[in-house]
Parts: sequence; C-alpha cells; structure tokens
Amino acid sequence: MQVEFKMRRFLILLAFVCLPAMMLAQTPFPRSSATGFITFLPSDGLAIQAGKPVTVELRFRINNGMHVNSHTPSSDWLIPTNLTLTPAEGVRLGDVYYPAGEAYSFAFDPKTKLNVYTGEFSLKAQLTAQRGSRMLHGSLRYQACDKAACYPPKTLDFSTMLTAR
Repeated sequence: MQVEFKMRRFLILLAFVCLPAMMLAQTPFPRSSATGFITFLPSDGLAIQAGKPVTVELRFRINNGMHVNSHTPSSDWLIPTNLTLTPAEGVRLGDVYYPAGEAYSFAFDPKTKLNVYTGEFSLKAQLTAQRGSRMLHGSLRYQACDKAACYPPKTLDFSTMLTAR
C-alpha cells in the first residue's frame, strides 16, 4: 500500500516536471524567436543639417522565410508594423513614412492577398534637430509570420547616433 502511494506520488511529480517541457518542445516558434525576427541595420549614424526639417531613413531586415504585416495590412485583425521614435532633447519629431507592402498569397489561403514586408525595408522619419550629436532611440512593433503560422507581436528597440551640423 505504501509502495503504491509512493509510486503514485512519483508519477504525479514526474508529470508536473515533464509536461511543461513536452509542451515547449511542441511549440511551433522557430529558434530565432528568442532574438526576434527583424534586425535594425545601423549605419555609421545619421548626419543632418541643423535647424532644418529633414527625412532620415531607417533600414530593417526580416529573417529569411518570414514576413511581417505592412503598416497598412489588408485586414483589420492583422497587426500593423509601427515605428515609434523617442523624443530626444533638441530634436523635434515629425511624420513617419512607411513603404507600400507587397501583395502575397499563401498556401493556407491562396485566394487572399496579404499586404506584407519581406527581406529588407526602409522607413523614413521626418525630424528637425538642433546642432550637436545625440542618440536617437526608437522601437518597431511588428507581427512576424512564416508560411504556416503567425507569432506573437514583438517590439524591436534600436538606437543610432544623430549628428546635426
């Protein structure tokens, strides 16, 4: 009787330890999800003319085999790509300009075209800065998908040097 109780307790404990590990092993997230699906492609910094409105270009690369919804996805339930720049002292932020997405259809629904970004893409932001150098910080919120599934939304934080002369 006591051996049976100990065995039952051991099996319950084993289930609590092994079940979460088995569930994680079956999760469809690719290995790259730990680091994200998009990379900010930093330049040597952004050099602009002080005191005048300028448009700067921020470049990003999406991992191979992945796509993200454009800023204007083809359905209200899709999560758009969105750039947010953090105001820095001496910098006035303006509009952000997003590229047009590409229309793609996928095997899971070949009749529907999704408006997505793939490969490399650039976002443009208008700003005006006072003379000097400072870090420009921003974040890119997106939802990445592959041909079979979409993954939880992520936010990529980035920064680049901004020099106004």
